[in-house]
Amino acid sequence: MAMNFGATASVWNFNREEGLGESAADGFQDLFAALGFLTKKSKAQPPAAEHIVQGVTFHIDENGVTLSPTPQRVAKILSQIRRALDDDSLPPDDASKLAGRVAFLTQAVFGAVARAATKAIYARAADTAAWSNDSLTTGLAAALRTLVNILPTVKPRFVPFDAASMQMAVLYADAFFTDGERRHKAGHVPDSLNPSPRQRAANGWGYVLRIGDRVFYDHGVVPPWFVKLFAARRAYIYMLEVFAQIIAFAAFAQLMPPTVVAFIDNTAGQAALTKGYGKDPAINGMISAFWTLAARRGWFVEFERVPSKANIADAVSKPPAQSVFCWGGVVFVHSCAPPEGVTKA
Repeated sequence: MAMNFGATASVWNFNREEGLGESAADGFQDLFAALGFLTKKSKAQPPAAEHIVQGVTFHIDENGVTLSPTPQRVAKILSQIRRALDDDSLPPDDASKLAGRVAFLTQAVFGAVARAATKAIYARAADTAAWSNDSLTTGLAAALRTLVNILPTVKPRFVPFDAASMQMAVLYADAFFTDGERRHKAGHVPDSLNPSPRQRAANGWGYVLRIGDRVFYDHGVVPPWFVKLFAARRAYIYMLEVFAQIIAFAAFAQLMPPTVVAFIDNTAGQAALTKGYGKDPAINGMISAFWTLAARRGWFVEFERVPSKANIADAVSKPPAQSVFCWGGVVFVHSCAPPEGVTKA
């Protein structure tokens, strides 16, 4: 059959999928050859529904693309990471090789879940000064431990062609602590303030979570023994904000959809959650546990900055009428009357 290109439906007849894929591959090779870009023929793969590229399997069907790591690549990366942890050392050259292996795997399979951890490895790879120490820093060690926990639990990641069809949750969280009769936002504490342990214990957190057409909220208090773990480096100040975010994910782990947008009004907390590590070991442990949970549940999480005045969780974290009970070592504080249209978690 022959049709003029301007005829009705001619485009559909000329651009059949099978022939188009083969033609695109040939055109790509010709373009690279013309530009002088050399490619390894030994790694060339003809057009197909499934390919393996740098330890990641790409499977394409009519609904989307499924990405999954090969067991061989995961085992190789884990071996290098565990060796670095056992030796308490990661020279820049080794860090550069590890970063290259991890980067493609983490970006292709679970995106931001471990992308943050690779930043610490890249930082070590760039630290080539003569006086540099190859010993693992607190942040680097936490990043490596995070990868050790995440990599074996990675599930195949499905990326649909129609992203609008994915269910999404929206989370707002907030926290505060009191200084005498004054109440401070956890992320807006004066530099001169050095609260006592008793003042640190007078705190509160709260969150508002929307999943589909349902809205949930909860609020409570972080107990003194837990706050004490973060006393170094004033980490307790933004720990409360991070805790408020993480406890919402933990409480709704079974119901949380794959895509979550989490709003936080604390810059330090947002940075720590996004990077996946900080300068305090206790913070690193809490954040590493969160990202490990995110990998196991297959979440795509995006932490966004929100102005304090626009954070709807602010009022939830400081309800006027409260009842208190203790569960699992954490003190939960509940409003006597939940806001209209909102379900108590």
